[in-house]
Order: sequence, then C-alpha cells, then structure tokens
Amino acid sequence: MRWPLGTSAETIRAAPLLLVDLETEEGVTGRTYLFCYMPMGAAVVARVLGEALAAIKGERVDPAELSAKLRRHFRLIAVSGVVGLALAALDVACWDAMAIAAGKPLAEFLGGKRTAIPAYNSGGLGLMPPEELVDQAEALLDGGFRAVKLRLGHETLAGDLAAVRAVRKRLPDEIAIMADYNQALTVEEALKRGHSLEGEGLAWIEEPIEHDDYPGCARIARELATPIQIGENFGGPNAMATSLGAKAADYMMPDLMRIGGVTGWLRAASLAAAAEVPLSSHLLPEVSASLLAVTATAHWVEYVDWASAILAEPFRVVDGKVTPPDVPGSGVRWNEEAIARYRME
Repeated sequence: MRWPLGTSAETIRAAPLLLVDLETEEGVTGRTYLFCYMPMGAAVVARVLGEALAAIKGERVDPAELSAKLRRHFRLIAVSGVVGLALAALDVACWDAMAIAAGKPLAEFLGGKRTAIPAYNSGGLGLMPPEELVDQAEALLDGGFRAVKLRLGHETLAGDLAAVRAVRKRLPDEIAIMADYNQALTVEEALKRGHSLEGEGLAWIEEPIEHDDYPGCARIARELATPIQIGENFGGPNAMATSLGAKAADYMMPDLMRIGGVTGWLRAASLAAAAEVPLSSHLLPEVSASLLAVTATAHWVEYVDWASAILAEPFRVVDGKVTPPDVPGSGVRWNEEAIARYRME
C-alpha cells in the first residue's frame, strides 16, 4: 500500500488480495478479487471456494440457482462470515462471466448506463499526528478528487479535533472530508465527540460505534446534525433492512462482498431506493462503480488503489469521478507479471 492505514482497530500496511477466476466450459472467465485484511483470511476463503467448486462444477452459470444450491450445502455451518465472503465472490464472478458472454459492460448488462460516479479517496489519512496528515491529504487529491476520508478515534477528543482541523486547513474549502471511527466509541462518547465536531464541516461520521448496535446508531443519527454513515459490515440485505427499519443512519454503504455480491447489492439498492437513503460503496471500486451506476440513490464510490498494481488496466479517476470501463464485464483483468511478483504463495 502507498500509505499504511492506521485505524482505531489496527494498522494495515499491505493489502492481502484473493484473486478469483471462474472458468467456464465455453472459455469465458469471470473474475473478481477480495480484500482480505490479513493473509490468513485469503487462505481461509480460498479453502471455502474450493469446497464450493466441488459442489457446483459443471452447473449452469446462474447466480440465483448457484446461490440456492450452495446455501443448502453450507447451511449447517452457516452462510455468514468467511463462507458468505466466498459465496459473494463466486456471485460477482458469475455476473462478470455473464456480462462478458453477452458482450456488454456490467453496468449495461444490469440494465443501466456507464455513468460517472463521484469518488472520494480513501487510500490514506490514518491515525497519525496532524503534522503528518496534511501533506498526505493534499496528495490524495491527485486525479481531481473532491473528497477524502479521514480516520478518527484518537485517544482523546482533542486528538480528533486536531486531526480534522489540520486537514481542513490544508485542503480547499470545497473538498469534502468524510470521517470514519471504525466502531471505536461508545454511544455516549460518540455523542460527545459528534457534537464537538459539528462545526467542522464533515460530510459524514462513519461507524462511530459497534456496527450492529442499530438502536445506538439511531440515537446518534437523531441527535447529531452531521450525517451518520454505516453499512460496510451489513451481513447481507436482511441486515440492511433491519438497519433501515431502525432508522440507524442517514447514509449507508454496503460492502460488495459482505452484502452478498452483485445479487445482494441489487437487493440492497432496492431497499435504499424505497427508503430514499443515499447509497455509497465500500472498497472494490472496480466493480462497485458498475453497481452504483444502476443504483437509484447512488452517492459516492469509495476509491482505493490497492488492487491497481495487479490489474492489467487500473481504473482511472477523472475529475474526481470513476466511470465503469467500456469493455465486456466489470473490466477486472489481471497483470500476470505483477501477480507473479506479488504472489503470497
């Protein structure tokens, strides 16, 4: 990674990616990748994918049918967690393969257009001293970005305020700053810090408390003027529906793999449209941009370049926006030479 990412949970210095190729008898290959946070995670998901392949080899590429079969197969050990990530990756690869077979970009295959989606740069601004933040904040605007994400959750409120004010002072006024606590606070502490941050012009405060404390999130959303953003830890569309029912946040941002792949995302987008809740993405911008292009309440693409080093054609950011590429499928293709260089095993 270009910059280590210090969060309230852990500092991440390298991006462990699991690359998935779904090969078909017709010669079409669907592709995707997962960001696994740690190498062990990639190895475990790979083992689940191997088990899944044994259950579906030779079947027709139909995401709904394959999902139903695999959910029955894994039912006794649950289809959440690592199993859920594996099934979601398979789902994404299936949709990629179908779009490639149809000769259409994924966004068009799903019934939409290749719309340019605003992107914010999330590739840095971890927990660090204010004097180290400012130069990095400016560098994150390369590519015409009009928004950046800043991690918060310092030991004290004063530390959070110092970080926000340092970045705000360095960046032009029109640049949006999103703040992410990575679930670091209690409800009371979130309210205390949130009220103190209300004059700082943040675009949103993300995951201030435990992600599934929907009553707590709802209280914070009611009492703070700054919008509350949650959703990267939704374990499928049902979790998002529960969150919406609790009015737990102003904005939501499902993670493509945790929400259930393309199929899960489409369900989540329908829920967001019905509730009129703005929907952003979490990681995997190369695929998420195509899905936001068919999302009625599309808000922001979270952009990170962590996979760019191993992609044949890294996605381009133009004037702070990401446009799904004009190629069949999602556009995810590998740089085989780079894969050989970075391979973990």
